[in-house]
Amino acid sequence: MSNTETPETAGVRDEIAELRRHLERLLSERVEPQLARAADTARTAAEAAGNVVKSDVEAILQQVRAHPVAALAVAAGLGFLIGRVWR
Repeated sequence: MSNTETPETAGVRDEIAELRRHLERLLSERVEPQLARAADTARTAAEAAGNVVKSDVEAILQQVRAHPVAALAVAAGLGFLIGRVWR
């Protein structure tokens, strides 16, 4: 195998280099901004879901504090049902 470069191989090498530069430019101009927007959207959705869960937990805690006997009865009933199902 020879280490000399022919005009054909030089042309192919140049075309590959140009395609690589073009691909890198496309990635930086189009793909990366889309990924950044998708990450922002996911972050916003996760924060919103966290806020919903937080408010739901607080509402449940308020109900438990307001009606401790009923909460204890519900917990016992759920424990009984789960125990029966897993048997």
